[in-house]
Amino acid sequence: MTAKRIVVLGAGESGTGAAILAKVKGFDVWLSDMGKIAPKYKEKLDQYNIEWEEGQHTEEKVLMADEVIKSPGIPDNAPIMLKVASKNIPVISEIEFAVSEDFVEKYIFEYDDKLNPFRNFLNSNFEESFSEHGNFKSKNNVVSYTF
Repeated sequence: MTAKRIVVLGAGESGTGAAILAKVKGFDVWLSDMGKIAPKYKEKLDQYNIEWEEGQHTEEKVLMADEVIKSPGIPDNAPIMLKVASKNIPVISEIEFAVSEDFVEKYIFEYDDKLNPFRNFLNSNFEESFSEHGNFKSKNNVVSYTF
């Protein structure tokens, strides 16, 4: 059986963390960023043998995705996102990907510091409490985050 192909668009802290999380879960992961990827994130991606590119979004590779994890900084009407939509490829945010996985608490909050970029992102934007179904909650039972 072939692993699900995840394409991550955006290589900031949360995009890199999402790519690592997907790789640890066993997905086939490829990451692309239109800008320059910070050296510390390149190092992390290389450490996990995650293929990446910078300075472009290679359309052929993006459109090979079973699912796209998109940085909130990429507008839905960006040319590459319009192509993704035309192919009916599911698109989710880094946060949606993390909370959709049943292993989130184990891997993000207990996994031997291997997912620090994603944990740091979550810790800076969310309460660390989960409902019994794995959803983030604020003190008022409302998920809130700022990008």
